Amino acid sequence: METLHLFAPAKVNLVLEVLGQRPDGYHEIASVFAPLDFGDAVTLTLLEEPVVRLHVRGYAVPAGEENLAVRAALLLGDRFGWKGGVRIDLEKRIPVEAGLGGGSSDAAAVLRGLNLLWGLGIPPEELAALGAELGSDVPYFLWDGFAWVGGRGERVEPFLPFGESPYRLLLVKPRASLATRDVFRQFRSRGGRYSDGGRARKLREALSAGDWEALPELAANDLEEAAKSLLPEIAEVRKRLEELGGRAAFLTGSGPTCVGLFRRGEELSRAREVLVREFPFVQEAAMVGRSLAGNTSLRK
Repeated sequence: METLHLFAPAKVNLVLEVLGQRPDGYHEIASVFAPLDFGDAVTLTLLEEPVVRLHVRGYAVPAGEENLAVRAALLLGDRFGWKGGVRIDLEKRIPVEAGLGGGSSDAAAVLRGLNLLWGLGIPPEELAALGAELGSDVPYFLWDGFAWVGGRGERVEPFLPFGESPYRLLLVKPRASLATRDVFRQFRSRGGRYSDGGRARKLREALSAGDWEALPELAANDLEEAAKSLLPEIAEVRKRLEELGGRAAFLTGSGPTCVGLFRRGEELSRAREVLVREFPFVQEAAMVGRSLAGNTSLRK
């Protein structure tokens, strides 16, 4: 019985710009994604019977076909005629509907893992196209490292920043969650202004050249005001991150998690100690030039 262990990293949007709404209802974005050293653990075990079984530890998530990891396995099996089954053991460390890409990362891990276990040999571009059928963020997680992301998420252009980031992140999530569709609907109803993608381009260029000091200046999210109008606590989270020494604080994804940029050292430690007493989810993390998603362990 073959078993494969995979890491499903969380991500943050260092910049997220909304460029406009497409005819299919989705929105065009321009964003810079960064993978983190924090994420979920996914274990795949092949089964002889043609079933997909999901077992979850940690944050509660749906266990049926509404779960992206299950849908990823079913999609791959259906598309390529695989007759066997798989057990998915998911250690869910990334909060749900938090703007950190947890469900999408889990789905990508299942696609990558089953491509290997089932010996399908699907090239990355085709696997990413399958991922786009599952969700807008899934294609990103099928590549590796930092990336400029466009379209509704299906256009992924990886890049490697020069040098090591001097910043560590504090991820802080309020108790409530936000659904992506609700935030985009609120963005439209509030008359949110569309961007031209310039901030994302500038940040990509800056990080590629090793100009990490541009990050606090350029980090921004066009969805932040819409998210705050739905969940005012976001404003308090951001304020506390800035008061405690964050060089910048911003929303990731459609929220409600906020990201604080901190220099390594006592200020970071003090901020973390204070915030864990005020909010239900606080996680220190590092951005990694190459994600740990490629780390796998196969056991027969």
